[in-house]
Amino acid sequence: MGKPGEIIRKNGKAVVVVEGKGKQKQAKPAVEVEVDVTTPRRGRPEARVVRYNQRAPPPAFTSQGGIRTAPQKTPSSALTAMMHQTMEPVSAALVRLPIVGFMPTVGTALARTVDTYSRDYSKYTTVTQGLDSTLSDRNGLYPIQNDLGVEPVVLLRDPVVSHIERVILETQPGGIGSKYSVDNGFVGTRTSVGGEGIHEVPCLFFAQAGVCVKVPLTGMTHVENEPCYGPFVPSGVTGQDSIVWLDCPVEPKTFLTIKLKADETQNQGPSGGASMQMYRHVGNGRKEPAAAVDLIRGESFEYIANVAIYSSGYYSFEFRFSNNWALDQGGISITYAFTALEIFAHITSEVCYRHVMAEAYVGKEDTINKLRVNGASILLQNTSAEQARGGTVYAAQLTNNMMWYEALESVRDLSNNNVISRYVGDWSKGFYGYVKPQGTNPMELQQVWTDLDDPTSHLHVPQFKPFDDIGTVVVLIQAPAPLGGTFSPTQYTMHVVRALEFTTTDQFFDVEPPLTTTQDYEAYIDALKCMPQFYENPLHIAAIGLLIARAAAFAIRWGPLAYRFAKAAIVARDLYRSHKRGPAGRMPALD
Repeated sequence: MGKPGEIIRKNGKAVVVVEGKGKQKQAKPAVEVEVDVTTPRRGRPEARVVRYNQRAPPPAFTSQGGIRTAPQKTPSSALTAMMHQTMEPVSAALVRLPIVGFMPTVGTALARTVDTYSRDYSKYTTVTQGLDSTLSDRNGLYPIQNDLGVEPVVLLRDPVVSHIERVILETQPGGIGSKYSVDNGFVGTRTSVGGEGIHEVPCLFFAQAGVCVKVPLTGMTHVENEPCYGPFVPSGVTGQDSIVWLDCPVEPKTFLTIKLKADETQNQGPSGGASMQMYRHVGNGRKEPAAAVDLIRGESFEYIANVAIYSSGYYSFEFRFSNNWALDQGGISITYAFTALEIFAHITSEVCYRHVMAEAYVGKEDTINKLRVNGASILLQNTSAEQARGGTVYAAQLTNNMMWYEALESVRDLSNNNVISRYVGDWSKGFYGYVKPQGTNPMELQQVWTDLDDPTSHLHVPQFKPFDDIGTVVVLIQAPAPLGGTFSPTQYTMHVVRALEFTTTDQFFDVEPPLTTTQDYEAYIDALKCMPQFYENPLHIAAIGLLIARAAAFAIRWGPLAYRFAKAAIVARDLYRSHKRGPAGRMPALD
């Protein structure tokens, strides 16, 4: 037979002996890997794996209910746990991953969030023409979704926002829209002013000639009318700017009202020279001017303005004061204190995209420091009446820094974005999917909130990062047309689950260093990239469990020879083929 690692000839083909057959009856069966040996013009001969052959099932495998499964072995326990946590976090035993860039003395805590939502998007038929959310380019405006009958769901690995869902409002007479307070995180200070004598006054910020002041946004709070974004909207961050998402239809435009109030103990400020600039952000470090408006001095030391936006997107704001603003007779800039700021957003779009935080985050601002998402999954159950079920569900994990709102325009655009990890299935059977980590450092612990502390206030600014490419899955549900209005096909239940690992100083939590090794982590990355990502709802648990068991058993058996015989390539091919070969509606077949 030959010795392990020896290349022999068999039936006219080159074969590598991976495990030789021993003299004992209990020895492992012979396993051969067929290779294609080629000699380039220069250099040493190269071998390419063509096929591997195992003569008999290894004794390590047992039969349970007719399905061969691998036994539990300690070398694969860490690999199995990490893969289970990522692929099916709702039932997995949570496990800590190695902390990149941290010493082993740094410990983390574990948590799991499970949020369930009942959804019905039948209101899409009532949307007034032109009141759906739109985007803009150099050619004008176009809708985020061409077909409102397709329901989108966006699953994220962001530490703050778990998912993005579409909300369709009732027709709003007069275009009043939903009203939100755009909150700011100005800490406040005291400064000297020169009214009737020099004295100190409290202020949010102070302005001088030629100064630009960025507004540190903390989110938006619902004020009146239907809450299209829910009771609270977390803010985001990109570069040095804090941002919020705003939806805007073609007409009437979403608009903002601004009121900036100065301290009344100082002299009245100048009548002109103050303005507010709005930016629309399109990527990390990429923003474009969206609108600018002059602040008009009103009564009681107030500066007011109204400004409209022209397309949906992530926006930031800053105040600008001209070079001639607040100068004394000697041409010296005078410090001018502003004590209050009110910004209200009036959302006129009937189609909005809500950024949702896990409900368990409420009240955890002082508990959670840095966090990473070890697993994020979504389960969609079709709860429509049996007579109304049907349709198609599409899914893909976004690549090439494509933003989630760019993937909703059409099903074709979504499918073409990722030809490797995409899914088309029967919506009557539901859908299950999870997000694979991606990017240069997707498992880095990230800040959840930035604390703004002073003696009088304690603010926490969410650090949602929509432009970080750490993993995003977009799902599009295309339900059938209603059956004569008798049954609605647009009802479903959504379960969003996240496995979290975070740092904390709260002694209520069990804080421990990770026990997994870097070798376990590397094996986890190699195995995960080969795993199917999307499944039919009734079959996902069995299919995922089977695939994890196969990968763990393979890692145990071939671990010592992994680098010599291209383990990752063989695992990828084996798992992919077995998944594809399985008949529709059945578990993947075991070879």
